[in-house]
Amino acid sequence: MSTAGPLKKLREMQRTTPDVDTVTALIDDVVQTLVLPKFSRLLLGDIESKSTPLDPDDVVTIVDRQVEERLSSALTALAPSAAIIGEEAVHSRPELLRLLASNGPLWIIDPIDGTKNFAAGDDGFGVMLAWVSRWANGGRMDRSARTRGGRSGGGIPQR
Repeated sequence: MSTAGPLKKLREMQRTTPDVDTVTALIDDVVQTLVLPKFSRLLLGDIESKSTPLDPDDVVTIVDRQVEERLSSALTALAPSAAIIGEEAVHSRPELLRLLASNGPLWIIDPIDGTKNFAAGDDGFGVMLAWVSRWANGGRMDRSARTRGGRSGGGIPQR
């Protein structure tokens, strides 16, 4: 059995792996321009209830949606063939979770991890993003980058 096909696919995937420094800079920009300006400044209308099976009291903010939208757009430009699974998109379109079973690369976005904290003005929150690629061996998380916007980092890129 020839390994040319899987090796070719592996090489192609490696060529399309986004640069972690570029992604980290993107996250930092999003934190600086969208997240921190709204921290402790949300209006009542900026916070909505988002009941989930694991948390009937969950919430979503306008910032969650803006961050996910901005990241999704920028990440599509960085890796056009990669699928995107964002927390807020999945909440309204659960079928997006099927992308986890695909063989192609994908981004996973949690636009504001710790939304309740963020909404309450508590600095225990952050922006999380992962790049996942699937290969013949069953899958491997390639890289992840995050910029923490709360007490644990103040917008400092973490790898």
